[in-house]
Amino acid sequence: MGIQRKLFWHYTTMRHFEKIAECREIRPTMVLIEQREKPSVWFGDLQDWEPTASKIARSYAAEEVLDHRAMFRKEIIAVRIGVSRDCLPFGWAAFNNLSGISHNAARHLADTGRREGSGPEHWRVSFSAVPAQKWTVVQLWDGDT
Repeated sequence: MGIQRKLFWHYTTMRHFEKIAECREIRPTMVLIEQREKPSVWFGDLQDWEPTASKIARSYAAEEVLDHRAMFRKEIIAVRIGVSRDCLPFGWAAFNNLSGISHNAARHLADTGRREGSGPEHWRVSFSAVPAQKWTVVQLWDGDT
């Protein structure tokens, strides 16, 4: 029996995964980044759930953070794609040096991750698309566990 390696997970929703599956790659995103920052693809190594992958539901009265369980209750299917570490060349320090992210934005991202139960030590990044051939597994949250 071989040694099981820890996977790094990219999180998305079924709506976005359908587009990812169609083009057969996870493409770097321009969403929620600074103007001079390089687009990237983010992964985390927490095996249960990456807290920073939670979605935010807004209404006129309130804002609610939705983890995978809460997303399921609202009929939003959480999807995660697992890859091995060797697909992801950059850790937090390299991301900070290469991405163009401002010091303040990087600090805010790291602080938010730590506050949510994750943090930079769990994250890896690619500035290139991650093709389907590199995916080890795709998991859909079906409401169990």
